[in-house]
Amino acid sequence: MRGRVWGSTLVGVAALFLGLPAVTVAQDDSGMYVRHDEDDWEETEHRYALGIGFGLVNIDEDDIRDDDVEPYYALNFRIGVFGRPARTHASRRFGMRGYLEPELGYWSQSSRGISRSDLLLGLNLIGSTPVGPSADFFVGGGIGYHFADDDFNATDDSLGVNAQFGADIFVARRVSLFAVGRFDLVDDRDDLEAKAYVGARFYF
Repeated sequence: MRGRVWGSTLVGVAALFLGLPAVTVAQDDSGMYVRHDEDDWEETEHRYALGIGFGLVNIDEDDIRDDDVEPYYALNFRIGVFGRPARTHASRRFGMRGYLEPELGYWSQSSRGISRSDLLLGLNLIGSTPVGPSADFFVGGGIGYHFADDDFNATDDSLGVNAQFGADIFVARRVSLFAVGRFDLVDDRDDLEAKAYVGARFYF
């Protein structure tokens, strides 16, 4: 017993002086010293993530329509490109992750015999950081091409930019529920589209 205590102590001292923070020695409830290593850390790579969302879009443009709020559908795929993955140990999470996010978005509208739709194909840069044991906050922006079908305006397809923010709440190790608020400014049409949507994200 005494030999094991001395052995654990020597391992701890050696780890301290060799600069191996992944190795620690702790005393459990029975008074025994036990060794913990980096296997106790659960590393969540979050290299890729598929997100599916649904919400509302408000199209800021004056025309004959009575209501400019329409359903919005979103699909995106995140690819981790910089930063380190979030890690968990007990209730602690830290780190930052940067993603490239190709996306698809769609809304359509029909009023008084006039139809209008917008299919968005875009690419965003997203930065995500933990704000708690099971929540991430993210901000980002990007560019996109809007394929428009509009009976009222003569404008054609247009480029656009967006700024967005949101949060992911993890309900499982590789599944989160998210909420997003964003603004899209579409060139030529001078539309400012305010969007708010929620959905689920799957990490792998």
